[in-house]
Amino acid sequence: MALFKRRKRPQVIGLDIGSSSVKAVELRPVGNDFELVGFGMAQVPYGAIEGGDIRQTGAVQDAIRQAIEQGRIQATEAAIGMSGGAVIAKRVTLPKMSESELTESIRWEAEQHIPFEIEDVELDFQILRQEGPQLEVMLVAVKKGKVKSYAEVVSSGGLNVCVVDVDVFALETQYEHNFPGEGEVVALVNIGNETTNTNILQGGVNVYARDIFVGGRQYATTIAQRFDLAPAEAEALVRGKQGQVSWAEIEPVLDLVSQEIGQEIQRTLDYFGTTAEHERIQRIFLSGGCALIPGLHEFLASQWGIEVVTANPFKRIKLGPGVNADMVQKLGPLAAVATGLAMRYPDDRR
Repeated sequence: MALFKRRKRPQVIGLDIGSSSVKAVELRPVGNDFELVGFGMAQVPYGAIEGGDIRQTGAVQDAIRQAIEQGRIQATEAAIGMSGGAVIAKRVTLPKMSESELTESIRWEAEQHIPFEIEDVELDFQILRQEGPQLEVMLVAVKKGKVKSYAEVVSSGGLNVCVVDVDVFALETQYEHNFPGEGEVVALVNIGNETTNTNILQGGVNVYARDIFVGGRQYATTIAQRFDLAPAEAEALVRGKQGQVSWAEIEPVLDLVSQEIGQEIQRTLDYFGTTAEHERIQRIFLSGGCALIPGLHEFLASQWGIEVVTANPFKRIKLGPGVNADMVQKLGPLAAVATGLAMRYPDDRR
């Protein structure tokens, strides 16, 4: 869902700006498919982004530049994603009307469903389906202040923000490209550093989307408390760097945190199951930095009783000649949101 749009460009950078890292993906459209021409990542210093708010503008700008340079990305049009408490995505049922009529009445409709002052948000919508006299619509609102702060950081780095999307729907975009016409019920779970994005699809149609305020930072926070370490040092240990605490000591702590995160996500899946008449979730696609935590997939699969697979956002994307194939294979799960953003166009309404 594009919350605001400018002129159309053939190639767009998908820029996923997280509190732990920036992921940048550039795709070249090839008919109905894509070629990956650039993929870069850079770490965001601890504390530069907290609670979704940019605290250290210069540090975030540096991370964006580093990701662009590492990926040898040439495009200058960027699609960015929003998530967290500043975002509301709500599926609503309305009387049947045309898209133009809905466009005219969207502000009034939003006032009935969005717990923010309408003047303080960017609004957008997408018609999901029409059944008889009713219309199912996905309504999205993002606080203008958050959109502005992220857009300004990106623009100051020499890029032009052409699309603002929502992370849970970027996940959906890349999934739909990789699994066209898929009919099963799946959950897309992207565990980021501070926020976990969940998107449940049935037959390719979104039926439930929610952000959960748990993520990879809990691993570092718990390790820091348990072993009396500085937060930055604990984060480095979680990322696999050697330190004063061995992996054998850390691993049991990681298992405890995995259980906590799994239980929180399970509550979301259970809520979906009790509030809607849909089939049981058949598979979970796990992405984000925590998708690389050793043993997490097996742990969650045993806890949930559902098949858990690692998301591969580049499954149906050809690798360009300048792309580091080893990096794509190793770090691909971290790029699910960025890849979905890179598939966006300034004038589309997906």
